[in-house]
Amino acid sequence: MTLAQDWKYTGVCPYDNDGWVDMRQGFGHDNRFYIQNKNAGSQCIAVYDQNGATGLCYATGLGSNFTHDWAMNMIVRLGQYPLALRVDTPELRLIKADGSMVTDVTLPADCPALRTDYFGTASGDIFSSEGGTLMITSMNEDRIYAMHFKEGRLERHFNIDHQFVARLQGDAQLHTGAEDVIEAWRAADGTTHYTYVNPTRNPVDFMLDDCDSVTGAQVIDVHQLGEQVCGTSCGFGAFALAGANYVMLSSSPNWNDGFVVARLGATGTGEIDGSTVTVVARHDNAFTGRTTRLNWLNAEPRDSASVYIYQWNPGGYIARYTLAPEASAVAPVATAGSVTYVTPAGLVSPTPVPGVNIEVTRYTDGTCQRVKMLAR
Repeated sequence: MTLAQDWKYTGVCPYDNDGWVDMRQGFGHDNRFYIQNKNAGSQCIAVYDQNGATGLCYATGLGSNFTHDWAMNMIVRLGQYPLALRVDTPELRLIKADGSMVTDVTLPADCPALRTDYFGTASGDIFSSEGGTLMITSMNEDRIYAMHFKEGRLERHFNIDHQFVARLQGDAQLHTGAEDVIEAWRAADGTTHYTYVNPTRNPVDFMLDDCDSVTGAQVIDVHQLGEQVCGTSCGFGAFALAGANYVMLSSSPNWNDGFVVARLGATGTGEIDGSTVTVVARHDNAFTGRTTRLNWLNAEPRDSASVYIYQWNPGGYIARYTLAPEASAVAPVATAGSVTYVTPAGLVSPTPVPGVNIEVTRYTDGTCQRVKMLAR
């Protein structure tokens, strides 16, 4: 695949006297960037495009945490960075994607006093009747904490047993840090996935069942790529494209702006196989100055075969890229690479099993075809 930079703008935010920036977290959407500015004199979500500040802004607070859900509604922390969450004052502000509705959320009295500096993407639509879920981690407690919002309000909150993350990462206990986030994304098969991201560990992907229990947890083995992926920079995103699943990861060895896009493997029944990770495109370090330990990446559909990738490299620049199949005069012919048969009970066989089967044909271009059949 090809990764082409569509545009770049470098005038967003210089360093402060401590070598950091007040504008630390943001995302791209519809050819614009939305970036939280926690500066005491600003306290707003500022909106930029390839020409600079648009003049559009949303009033916020002193927090650095800022994210969105799948409907591009915004969630920003009002409480002051780097203090722990409080329950005696509004801590979160929810902003509808078009700005037509804003609600402030005071956390319940039994919410733990967690220090969380950044938010990963939330699932769903927090202003809809079905709602969406934001998961957070903490650098002062080994904990995964989930908040489910419906119609712009906090409906419920709950803890998730986090021991599976440490176990899969090979640690005795959860290795937490200020840059840890949990990204929610929709896989090619339509399932909702959450990925725990720590800059120095392999990401851990998991799902939740109807009882909010963890299921399908596995490592996404990016360290097998043989290069510094994540490293000291927090940057991760995931998306589905043309029937395949992809991740974006920071590959900056010196807190800079490099990243790779990699395709995840798939099992015979089409689920994600995190043991197989193949780089399909890369953006090498291009920024020569020192940036923060952040390199935010998110993807947005362009058409059925390509996506836009947005990059916010605090202290560096904002940029938009297009990830698309390589142009070719003659499209390569996809041939069947493997055929397996899956029963309703989940048995996978190289040959049909008497009764109902799903014939799964995986092609050499990574696509997959499933056909129900009856074997006698």
